[in-house]
Amino acid sequence: MAKTRKRESSTNKRRKQQEDSTDYSEVVSRIKSVDENLLEKITALFWGRTGTGKTTLIGTFPKPILILDMREEGTDSILDLGEDVKVLNVNKWIEIEQIYWYLKEGNHPFSTVALDTVSQAQNMCLSDVMEKAGKKPGELVSRGTWGTVANNMKYWLLEYRDLPMNVVFTAHDRVNEVEEEEEDEQIVPEVGPQVIPSVAKTLTGAVKIIGHTYIKEVTKKTDDGLEVSEEYRLRISPHPVYQSRIRKPKGAYAPDSIKDPSYDKLVKIMKGEYQPPKKKTKKKKEA
Repeated sequence: MAKTRKRESSTNKRRKQQEDSTDYSEVVSRIKSVDENLLEKITALFWGRTGTGKTTLIGTFPKPILILDMREEGTDSILDLGEDVKVLNVNKWIEIEQIYWYLKEGNHPFSTVALDTVSQAQNMCLSDVMEKAGKKPGELVSRGTWGTVANNMKYWLLEYRDLPMNVVFTAHDRVNEVEEEEEDEQIVPEVGPQVIPSVAKTLTGAVKIIGHTYIKEVTKKTDDGLEVSEEYRLRISPHPVYQSRIRKPKGAYAPDSIKDPSYDKLVKIMKGEYQPPKKKTKKKKEA
């Protein structure tokens, strides 16, 4: 009798599962064309040294913008945006989780959220893990502790990435030595975001744009001699040393880097609408 009831219970369970699986209307409603999926929102990682234009670039994204300032205090460059940008000074890891749930619920005005920087977020996560383990600041960090930090970082960064809005991560730069198996191969330094390698791998694989911010010195000849100026640039094409990439249609043009980068310029590249610069032709001298 007990076996018969068990079989009936299993049969009812399978029927319930089948009924649930046939209710696919919500899943089907989320099917989109590939171009809609690409530009429905932008997820990006901008990394580079302090003062190379990361925050200024954030300020070009759809507004209102919420910047989670993790002890960076680098929002002076976008003061002109006024009420279009809100800043929350984050001091503890728990606040990162709390803001996520606030944004997840959707009852907010923001179109873009920026985590500035994930390098500092990692430090907060480490402090949080150490405190919960009863360890004091300055104590030796064990491999297990770093593993917990890496798992927490990867989980929450992906959760933020999946929010239904534009999501921007920023990071400082870090040089990693890449080992080669061949003896004749040289060790090539790889420059990327300053976070745990496993976290960097997860983050760089999760976003649509990986951009390296830097300043280029430009020298021009003038009637008075040489004029030196600075250009704020964003490296976006694959590079053997610097981690950079942008998702775009196959065969579409993308420059190695762009001057004075902005959201609009990045969208054009992702749509395949960015045009290469026209080649300058020398004027023939009159006879």
